Amino acid sequence: AVVVKNVREPQTAADLRVYLEGRHKIQDELPWHEKFFEELDRLALGLGAGDAPVVTEALRQVGTHPTVKTTVEGILGPDPAIVEISTMTSLAGAEDQGIHTDSDYFGSSLLYSRTFLHSYTMFISLQNTTARMGATTLCPGTHHCANEDLEEVCLQNGAFEASSNGLTGPDRNDGNGGGVLLQGDAMMFNQNVWHRG
Repeated sequence: AVVVKNVREPQTAADLRVYLEGRHKIQDELPWHEKFFEELDRLALGLGAGDAPVVTEALRQVGTHPTVKTTVEGILGPDPAIVEISTMTSLAGAEDQGIHTDSDYFGSSLLYSRTFLHSYTMFISLQNTTARMGATTLCPGTHHCANEDLEEVCLQNGAFEASSNGLTGPDRNDGNGGGVLLQGDAMMFNQNVWHRG
């Protein structure tokens, strides 16, 4: 996993968050292909580059960020494809998410390296994250494991909280600090890495 600071400008992150909050309010009116899944306390929405000017600008900032560009092209080669653009929102008071992968091991490069390409997830925080919000947790190295469920192994043997772990700074009373993922920061990892967040 890699964290890249300041991928999205603060005003763009704030504007995108306002746009997404508006989409959440009308989620029942959205067509089926714009909702990846929904629970009482989480919502995943699909986005298109032409959905709104703020989405276009946010994607431009990510795609032209020199560190992101160098990192992605170093892993995937020149001019890599973006397969999916979506958002994941955990609402205030959401229960902790279970540790999982974004790509099942039995249908990925983990078992079929000559058939499936590696795929990656990139989280971009639209606000500062703190321990009280629930931390994005990663279990390093698990993208090499083909086990069906590594949640217990991760929690007992080395999972770490990327957005807030007490080692990255104290959680201040103003809701800031305590994490490495601040508004506009990105974290990218192989989709077979076990994580939650």
